[in-house]
Amino acid sequence: MKLLICDVDNTLFDWSGYYASAFRALVHVAARELAIPEERLYSELKVVHQKHRSIEYSFSLQELPSTGALEIDALRKVLDAAIGAFNSVKRKRLRPFEDVRPTLAWIRMQQYSVVAVTNSPTYQAYRRIERMGLRSYFDGLVSWEGWGAKGRDDPLVGHRMPESSAIDFPWHAAVSHADLKPSTIPYELVLERYPKLGEPAWVVGDSLSNDIAPATQLGLHSVWAKYGSNTRAKDLETLLRVTDWTDSQIRALRKAPTVTPEYSIDTFSDLQRILPESQPTLFDNMEEA
Repeated sequence: MKLLICDVDNTLFDWSGYYASAFRALVHVAARELAIPEERLYSELKVVHQKHRSIEYSFSLQELPSTGALEIDALRKVLDAAIGAFNSVKRKRLRPFEDVRPTLAWIRMQQYSVVAVTNSPTYQAYRRIERMGLRSYFDGLVSWEGWGAKGRDDPLVGHRMPESSAIDFPWHAAVSHADLKPSTIPYELVLERYPKLGEPAWVVGDSLSNDIAPATQLGLHSVWAKYGSNTRAKDLETLLRVTDWTDSQIRALRKAPTVTPEYSIDTFSDLQRILPESQPTLFDNMEEA
């Protein structure tokens, strides 16, 4: 049995461009509806994201000082317009890198089990994998348990709350915020599911600190998807304006020791020259003859 542990954001698709573009649309429309400067919204959103420890917190607009005095109907109007703009851009930008789908198909042909491990909230991570048409390539998912859910009867959620948040994978596990990567716990949860590996598992991801460092600690094969670091300056600026990271966390990350990956790739398809192929079977040899 062979195992590939695969990061999702900026490894399978351009999360930075996808999310930053959608967020700019949300802020632009919300600021227009509220008749306030966009800069004020960015500042308030950052505070909410840091409170909930996630830039993807789903109910941030409802908790802003700028919306706190609105009546329910007025707030719902703002939400519908802003979240509508956000979702419209997300749908257009959510695409896997061009070589991801055929490469995942090749990996499965080589008889690898593939498990997604991400720091994103479970529902958001699963929906992205599903909407990109990649669900069938994965055997499992390890993700962040996220924030407490709001019910459909919440007047500020309404039709935006999915009827079902079922995760259609053979298995999935959710971890606490404290146990997210770079903790080794997410990888250890995966390894517990596959105790009979014939060789160390492989890990691929775009973050040296979050993906490669814990893999190295556990003695796993590591592949750095360095193309995931190619974030446009405009998108990086947007994400930093609303990040849930504190200034001290950002400084600590920049000072973090360099981790040396076992391999580096410029495209996801480069995995085909790195991952060991399956040994040919007798049937394969007969076909070649």
